[in-house]
Amino acid sequence: MQVYRTRGSLVSGWLTVVVGLLLGAGGVMAASKGTAQQGIGIGACVAMIGVAAYLRPAVIVSGDAVTFKNVFHTAVVPLSRISEISPRWSLEVHGDDGLTMGSFAAPTTRAARSHERSGNRNEEPTPEQEVHPSSRPAAMIYDAWQDWKATHPNTSTAEAQTPSVTKRLDPIGLGLVLVGVAMGVVGILG
Repeated sequence: MQVYRTRGSLVSGWLTVVVGLLLGAGGVMAASKGTAQQGIGIGACVAMIGVAAYLRPAVIVSGDAVTFKNVFHTAVVPLSRISEISPRWSLEVHGDDGLTMGSFAAPTTRAARSHERSGNRNEEPTPEQEVHPSSRPAAMIYDAWQDWKATHPNTSTAEAQTPSVTKRLDPIGLGLVLVGVAMGVVGILG
């Protein structure tokens, strides 16, 4: 199993957690007569939203599926149901039934977007384009997809009755954001 998160989101996430902890600790130290609610509330808000927005989103590639963990939902796309992988504004995986799943955790660089736009979509990809997708998570998914197709050569997806993308609400991400906002309100209103 491979997990992808951008380096920038990891750095930003840990920085927001540290800032949240410093705000909470500073609020407790500056509080007089046990009124540390404001510092703890604002600090917890910053830390929880930092975790939910920066540290939890990820692209997880396993031997049989790709899992997209976004802030509020988790989506699973089986490798057998992928028809196309495209890095536009963010990584997009297209299912064989036309459903598309994008990832908050895998934004695309400007160079990758210009490479995607410069190619003619009607032409067959060259071997260099097929072997070297323009983003790291796209390459991870592409490699796993090709490995899956090589080990399952006679599998037909024509009779698949389920959607290619299965989305579900992520209670942990939703809980982090809601509790973080509630703590922020407590911090502001004191």
